[in-house]
Amino acid sequence: MIGFWISAGAMGVMVAVVLLQALRQARTSDLPAGAQDLAIYRDQLAEVDRDLARGVIPPDEAGRLRIEVQRRILDLDRKGQPGLAARPSDPAKVAGLVALALAGAGGLYAVLGAPGYPDLPIAERLAN
Repeated sequence: MIGFWISAGAMGVMVAVVLLQALRQARTSDLPAGAQDLAIYRDQLAEVDRDLARGVIPPDEAGRLRIEVQRRILDLDRKGQPGLAARPSDPAKVAGLVALALAGAGGLYAVLGAPGYPDLPIAERLAN
């Protein structure tokens, strides 16, 4: 029984570490949000040209793809502000969320789980 609690605690700590690393990282970039989208669309246009040059797609399909990407660029320009840049998370909030998740998981197991219940192998259950 103690082995279960050790492994469950170790897995909880590993998940907490991964969550903390992911939430602490700033999701900002050197480029504004609209410039990132525009760079992606330019790459897509260049990729269409490369695919056409290699013969992967026919010329009429390349034309349709170019029009679609150009339409997306125009939509991006019409929106004006294509998105908000993400800001880094507050470490105290991140730690609080992780602690809340771990406490919630432990509380849920205490209410719904059966910590002292013996093993129930499938062969034994089918025999009864």
